[in-house]
Amino acid sequence: MLNFKMANILDIVQIVSILFSIALLLATLLKTGKKGGNRLPYPPGPKGLPLLGNIFDFPTSNPWEVYCDWGKIYNS
Repeated sequence: MLNFKMANILDIVQIVSILFSIALLLATLLKTGKKGGNRLPYPPGPKGLPLLGNIFDFPTSNPWEVYCDWGKIYNS
């Protein structure tokens, strides 16, 4: 009988800790996902891919020419 009660208590503690973790994760995501009015815009430049960024945009030969062209295109 004692083992049955202990298992129920452990199940409840586990469920509460999981729910608390989910609530904490959602609160963090909502807080960081808000657009703040005081954030500065990104500088002009080519759009990147998610997670990879602009890794495929970097020139492999004559980089100064590409950077000069980007400066003209993006007005920087």
